[in-house]
Amino acid sequence: MTPRPPVSSKLDSPRALRKRRHAQQRGSCGLMALALVLILVLLSQRGKLAGFLASRSQKPEEPSISFPMALTVKTPEVWRDGLVPIVVTTLGPDRRLAPLPQPPTVAVLRGGVPQPTVGHVEILQPVYDRGLQAYVAYWPVPWNAPLGEYVVEARCEMRVPEAWDWGAPVRSLPRSQQKDDRLSEAVARSPVLIKARRPPPLQPGLCVVTWEDHPPTGRLRRPDGTLGDWRALLDWAEFMGADAFWCRGAVTQVGDSPLSMQQPFAADEPGIRRLAAEAHLRGIKFGVWAVAFASFPKGRNTGKPPYRYAQVLRPDGSLADHDFISLLDPDRPRHLADFLSRMSEDPNIDMVGLDYFRPDRGGYEIVDGFLRSMPVKENREFSGLSRVEKIRRVARLVEREWRTHTDFYEQWKWYQAHLVAKRLRDILALAQLRKPLFIFIFGWNHGAQSGQDPLMLTDAGASALAVMLYQVSSPRQFDLMVRQWQDYLEPGQANLIPGNQLDFYWHQNLIRPRAAPEELYRRMVAAHSDFINGDKTLGVFWHDISRAAVSGRTGPYPGREWALAGAAAFSAVRRSWNVYPLSANLLVPQDVPWATVFTAEVVLQSLCDRPVRDLRLRIEDTQGVEVVEERAKTLAELPARGQVRIPWRLKLRGPIPTRGNRFMVACRVTWPDGDYGPVFRRDVPRTIIAMQYVNGR
Repeated sequence: MTPRPPVSSKLDSPRALRKRRHAQQRGSCGLMALALVLILVLLSQRGKLAGFLASRSQKPEEPSISFPMALTVKTPEVWRDGLVPIVVTTLGPDRRLAPLPQPPTVAVLRGGVPQPTVGHVEILQPVYDRGLQAYVAYWPVPWNAPLGEYVVEARCEMRVPEAWDWGAPVRSLPRSQQKDDRLSEAVARSPVLIKARRPPPLQPGLCVVTWEDHPPTGRLRRPDGTLGDWRALLDWAEFMGADAFWCRGAVTQVGDSPLSMQQPFAADEPGIRRLAAEAHLRGIKFGVWAVAFASFPKGRNTGKPPYRYAQVLRPDGSLADHDFISLLDPDRPRHLADFLSRMSEDPNIDMVGLDYFRPDRGGYEIVDGFLRSMPVKENREFSGLSRVEKIRRVARLVEREWRTHTDFYEQWKWYQAHLVAKRLRDILALAQLRKPLFIFIFGWNHGAQSGQDPLMLTDAGASALAVMLYQVSSPRQFDLMVRQWQDYLEPGQANLIPGNQLDFYWHQNLIRPRAAPEELYRRMVAAHSDFINGDKTLGVFWHDISRAAVSGRTGPYPGREWALAGAAAFSAVRRSWNVYPLSANLLVPQDVPWATVFTAEVVLQSLCDRPVRDLRLRIEDTQGVEVVEERAKTLAELPARGQVRIPWRLKLRGPIPTRGNRFMVACRVTWPDGDYGPVFRRDVPRTIIAMQYVNGR
């Protein structure tokens, strides 16, 4: 049924209705005009009006913040040794700083995916700091984390969002949609950038011999067995064809008189400067290092400077000072920086370095910082414990139960490596070096097992890392070490210089199937070629001359033979870097009858487009091998891109069972300086050692 239009009152004639409508329209226009005038007046007087309102205000109005949570990354750009502080600020319903009913959680995302950090931790649990009035968490940058931008995200479920202004939009939604609405969860985000320092460009093919002792003052054995003075050190370097010699130059070792904070090192500097000058006279680069955190003698600190020493736990559960200086000591970085700075000013010193740049056993003085900063899953177990009780528990986890608490152990090692990198930054900031800096690091588990990390140290300022291939319990364990480095490093991330030491014991007293010096050679060459998947290391080093020239665990092999094995490794490394205009290989039979003449053949191969003239070849004097003809030969010319074979007639003198009747044949090849092409270096010794072992029967 269609409704009828309303019937007008008898008083409302059509004419009256029209007049009333016109009057209403005129009134509306008048009101609009009046309002417009008032607005114009207010706009013209807005400055005075604002001043009046401000003068009437009792206090400034607080900013209106409706969102209950904000996140701040204190270091938005970090290196790979970074421990990122994250602060989550939260507001109560009254808009004042206050903890939320339920603490937030924090994750670090890359491409929207949470990234697990050290110890397989994916979600951080911030702790409320009442002094700061905020939640605080720390994110350790994972080992060798991919570079680039990450997002730090805090989340907190708001069980009663209506209590905050921020929750108002939830109430305005239909009830059917409220259960899926993300506004019932507070989310705050902030970016963080992980960056890396590119290792400095250094000449590849660096081959180094070292001397880990005080500068010598007495008589010293040369490679040929005769005695010389301190210059014999550099005779060994020349014998091996090394292009660099590194010497220990600063050590906190108590001698005839006590050391002090003003004189923290033994007085070795005059001898170091003398050695450096002699090295440069012979065309050998010179490097000197300081022993960073170890002090001697071991086991006691009498007569040493009053440093803060690392803490170890005695068997009875009490704390004691170690002979290692603490990573937290405030004075040691300055002392090391002063020494490095003095050395780098010497024009005869090309590189400076640090050894024992790591913690040793114990080091429990860092426990407080470790538990406060690292996302330790076991943190609740430390609540309410005294400091000594905390140390005892940490010691038990990292010394005895590390196999079952692998995540905790990894976090402890990461935190140590973080502090080591931090100390390096302190030292370099004080020293302001103008020379490259090398650091010795252990090779197990790419340094992590000893609280060192090649990428952290590179980011902190190290120019090169001398990786020690020492104290390996078996050839199989060495091969495992190589795989650990392969799995960890990528090409171009760090300048590595792996090195092996003269030590019969740590080469498992090998005589078969390889001689111990032969195994030393194998490990040096394998580390150089295989440590970095798809790349090779900068060079190698051989450690140390005192073990051959003074005393060392040489086993049944003369020190000279160990040196020749190292020299052959140098030649292999330089061949891989295409340093020389030629290569030399030695061919010998695998088995040789006693006192029977056999032929060893040296194969010379030219690698350049120009002839190499006046080459000299010499079969080295090695134990049990007799040269039937002349020991030295010359080659007038090796044609460009050509090959020449030079034979020698040799024989084995007789059995030596202590060395497994396995004997070294070695040939030295030298040639004059010349321009053989732009790719070949002229600043390195022109010496190649080719080496092979034969079995006597």
